[in-house]
Formats: sequence, structure tokens, C-alpha cells
Amino acid sequence: MKNGLRFLIIGALVLLATGLLWTIGTGQAQHAFRQRMDRRLQDLERLQQLRQAQARPLQVRAALEALPQGVPPELNRLLAEYGPDATADVRRRDTVSVGTGWQARRWEVHFDSVDLHALADWLRVLEQQRPPWRLIEGEWHSSDHPAGYARVTLILEGLHQTTP
Repeated sequence: MKNGLRFLIIGALVLLATGLLWTIGTGQAQHAFRQRMDRRLQDLERLQQLRQAQARPLQVRAALEALPQGVPPELNRLLAEYGPDATADVRRRDTVSVGTGWQARRWEVHFDSVDLHALADWLRVLEQQRPPWRLIEGEWHSSDHPAGYARVTLILEGLHQTTP
């Protein structure tokens, strides 16, 4: 009888130890699984952020491609029609590809002495063109000019569609 009870107790202890080891192993596996799921959730959040970041440029591109013309009006014509009453030196600088079928062409416009209020109005007209002109860089030097006037150099960029 003592041997039977002994086998029963040993069997119960073996089952208890096996259950404890199983529980510990399951807990560790669950922890690793949880970490993997957390990483996947973080990856999904990053993908959603990337999708949102891509949505705006895609909308802009679709809007630009829907325009009847893929070239902004010429700077010299806009200067003649809407520009400040000052002599401007206009020079093309460079062209950069900004995606399939589009180029950004940069122009330098230099005024020796220009009314800053009229210049601001002209820049507003440029921005309202479709596709718009964009002010990339500007330098104003007003030390040797009367109040409200300055020597100004602007770098402007216009998007041009290269394929119809």
C-alpha cells in the first residue's frame, strides 16, 4: 500500500511540475506573441501615416493634371500685365524633374528699385495662376532706397507638364 501511495504522490508531483512548466512556457510565449502584435500594430499605424502623407500630394497631382493647360503663364507677360511699375531682369535658372510628366522650372527676377506693395500684389497674382508660380527664395535690400522701395531678387518656380 505504501508503494501505491508513493507512486500516486510522485505522479501527482510530476503532473504538478509539468503543469507549472507548461504555464510558465505559455506565459513566455504569450509575452513574445504580445510583443509581436504590438510591433505589427505600430507598423500599421506607420503605414496609415504614410498613406495620409501620400494622399495630399496625390490630390495635388490629380488637380494639376485636371487643369486645361499644364504650363503656367509666362512671367514676362504677367510682369507686363500685373507687375509693379519697375524694370525687371528675368532669367531662367534651372529645371528639376518633380515626378513623372512634371518639371519645376526656376526663374530669377531682379528689380533694382521696386515698390514693395506693388510687388506683394504681383506675387499674389502669380500664386493665383493655374498651375501656380511659387516664391522659392527672396532677397530684399532697402538701405539705399526711399521708404517702401527696395532692390529685390526673387527665385520663382513654375510647374510645367512635360507630357500631355
